[in-house]
Amino acid sequence: MYLWNQIRFCLNRQLLFVIFFWLATVFSSSEEFKVNAQENLWEQLPLNKKITSLETTHNGIIAGELDTRAWLNPHNGVYTSGDLGQTWIESGLKSTGVKDLFYDIENKIIYAATYYYVNNHTGAFKSTDNGLTWTHIGGDYSSNKIWARGSNIIIGTISHGLWASNDGGTTWTQKIGYGFFGPQINGLTGSSQIVLASTGSDLYESLNSGGDWVQIAFFNGKTIESIEVTNNVILVSTKSPTQVYVSTNNASSWELLGNFNNGKITSIKNFNNKIYFGKNIADTNYLSIFESSDFGLTYKDLGLSKNSFAQILDLTGLYSYPNVLYAVTSENEIYKYAFASGSSQAGFLDIPWSFNAESELVSRIFSHFDHEYPLLGYTKYPEPANASTTTLNFSGVKDKEPVMYYSSHDGYDYSLKYGTNILAPADGFAEYHYCNPCGNSIKINHLNGYQTTYMHLQKEGLITGAGDTVWVNKGDTIGKVGMTGNTTGPHLHFAVLQDKNNNELFDDIPDGRVDPYSWLDQNSEDPWEKFLWADSTGQHQGSKSTYLWKNEINSYKSYVQNAANTTTTLQNETHKVEVPNNSYENRFSIIMKPFSIPSIYSEYSYIPESSIAVNAIDHFNTALVNLLQPIKITFHIEKVKNIFKPETLSFFFWNPLSGQWKKMETHLEIENNQISTTADHLSNFAVFGEKLDSAAPNTNIEIIGTTNSGWYKAQPVVTLTSDAIEDLAFYSIDNNDWQEFTTPFSPDIEGVFTIQYRSMDPVENIESVKDILLRIDTQKKWKNTVKIKQNSFILAAD
Repeated sequence: MYLWNQIRFCLNRQLLFVIFFWLATVFSSSEEFKVNAQENLWEQLPLNKKITSLETTHNGIIAGELDTRAWLNPHNGVYTSGDLGQTWIESGLKSTGVKDLFYDIENKIIYAATYYYVNNHTGAFKSTDNGLTWTHIGGDYSSNKIWARGSNIIIGTISHGLWASNDGGTTWTQKIGYGFFGPQINGLTGSSQIVLASTGSDLYESLNSGGDWVQIAFFNGKTIESIEVTNNVILVSTKSPTQVYVSTNNASSWELLGNFNNGKITSIKNFNNKIYFGKNIADTNYLSIFESSDFGLTYKDLGLSKNSFAQILDLTGLYSYPNVLYAVTSENEIYKYAFASGSSQAGFLDIPWSFNAESELVSRIFSHFDHEYPLLGYTKYPEPANASTTTLNFSGVKDKEPVMYYSSHDGYDYSLKYGTNILAPADGFAEYHYCNPCGNSIKINHLNGYQTTYMHLQKEGLITGAGDTVWVNKGDTIGKVGMTGNTTGPHLHFAVLQDKNNNELFDDIPDGRVDPYSWLDQNSEDPWEKFLWADSTGQHQGSKSTYLWKNEINSYKSYVQNAANTTTTLQNETHKVEVPNNSYENRFSIIMKPFSIPSIYSEYSYIPESSIAVNAIDHFNTALVNLLQPIKITFHIEKVKNIFKPETLSFFFWNPLSGQWKKMETHLEIENNQISTTADHLSNFAVFGEKLDSAAPNTNIEIIGTTNSGWYKAQPVVTLTSDAIEDLAFYSIDNNDWQEFTTPFSPDIEGVFTIQYRSMDPVENIESVKDILLRIDTQKKWKNTVKIKQNSFILAAD
């Protein structure tokens, strides 16, 4: 069997090599820029109008219509949606013909550029009530583009150039063009540092919010298609040839992002640290949206349409759970793309213990993989001092102990009962490993480039011993949770290593350390994947973490519309969160997910499975903390009421300002087997209480032997007894591995040393460590000896 598995291992690697070689050949042979088309995940929204512009506001999505077919009596105004685009209502500016919309995020004002004269006005309008009512603010010329920031408003017209106001629209000054003579402004966008305007053949910049304008010589002779400014990143697309340029220094210099001669790029959006652009290829009848997360080095085709001569008119993004991208086409269509949240595909690892709920994949975590510097045990590059007290987990949460424990961790510590069977999560070759911090460990090579490690196991029950490699099948017991190595209590340390150099030795430390939960923060990039450093062994780079579990991390999320007389409910098998209407001034997304075990609370004990995180964001990725109306949180206590005193159970929330868990007013509903609380803020929540039996066990030690002047001249026999027969007793000699006491033993060592001992009862009350000093000299070699013990000196007699 062993020989066959070795042969299969070699054949599998050869087959993988052939597949990788074929894939590399296929992708490298493409003459186009590299794309990976995926299934069409776009949803067409029910607004079949001639939409010219889309914008995201704090209250939803707004769309502007300009339809020249007057005989159809179009609305030709603004449409709003408060449910992510599923339904739309006609709003203000009817019959004006909206050419462009802009939302001032800081001041929550919508601006519109209009085409038709209505009530003797056209040009610029603003709304402070999400598009219901509008005020004309000037620029009585048919307009094409608008941008604003505070009191600075800029409008680009169809034939009268560009106009600016620095007093909120009271007075206007023409900045580009002369009198009634052009040019037409086709593009207008900006940031706090720079505003850009394009005329189709020229690109202009203003560094003082529209006060002064200078033509950018770099784009002379280039036809401008679209411009996008986000923070300090500027993107400009041109045609003839079709190219995209990027600047990260306020237009002082430009780099070619991509050359797309066979298509036309008509809209660019920088959203969630990625670039999205609409591209249509007339000769192949192809229209799609492409995504780049590395500023143009690679692209991913999001697969909008393969049968269209249309073009993308506008793009806008909305932060939610999950994030959403909207696109409007020239064929009267609006599409929505919801990005996948969590893992994008199933992995190969089962949970390595028998579990009651999949939430244990998170709720049993005590220590996380540190995505800043997972350099535990690596001495050639120490963790920088400014990060040595913090841990950054896979959800993007960064904090100090005791919220996140502990910095530089290269794997996961799971809180499991002593003796819990650890199961192989996938097939592979298992081998034994030991080191002083690790204790008894098993490593499994899964023959797919990944190795998993299981530390602190008991000595008994290991699947293999030193020097032997055995084949294990998924689900085989490979060991039992113990306390060997550097540990203060029973737990499993689990880690994953990737064979980056493909030498099958798994010596890629620390470069190959990966997080099996991947990086699940959809709003930022994993710093470990991007981390580069040099040390005495050469150049190194961290690894990309892929979600390797077969089981999903179940989170519960909802979009809160603040509709009247409605309550949004998030519920799993242990918790329920109820969010009332009008709990925040704007629409938002809320998520409830299991969280890891909190630090031990000094007064009470933590209730297993009760730790959750409740978070919310608005449409612009601003984290919400304080709410206008309190939410209700309920926890079901049926599983724990026979272990804990129900009347003592209380909700606590984590206060990051004080660095403490704060007790909350809690209501006990014993007839419904639940407790509940209310909170007008969002945070991490957990339940603590008193155990029915909270008394730590007591261990007695008996040493049988004969002493002479304090020295045992023959090996004594040590016996441990606990007050309760069901308690487990443990001992350690000179702070080495903890071992379970089963039968009386002799230390079989010479000299001066200590025996540490303690017990644990069935409900996991653990006794404080006790110790006793022994002096053994069976060979008459020891004389006066000094032993340092807890900062005091002990002199051994002759």
